[in-house]
Amino acid sequence: MIARILAAYVRSIGGADLVLCGRQASDDDQGVVPALIGEALGIPVVTVARSIELERGSDPPTARIVRVTPDGDQNVAVRGP
Repeated sequence: MIARILAAYVRSIGGADLVLCGRQASDDDQGVVPALIGEALGIPVVTVARSIELERGSDPPTARIVRVTPDGDQNVAVRGP
């Protein structure tokens, strides 16, 4: 329910190139809302990001993200709009 409300808000303001969310909820420690927002908006989801760097020279821009995993850091790249 919360994810649908947040996704509807993003749509109502004309969309977004990047949506940043907290890591997880303090009440249940699940952290599913960001994934549900991404699914509702049809945008890539990268969880538990340590850092984000935007490469503006590419078209569309690319976001390079360092994720924290139990096995160490993971480097991910996603294309922007």
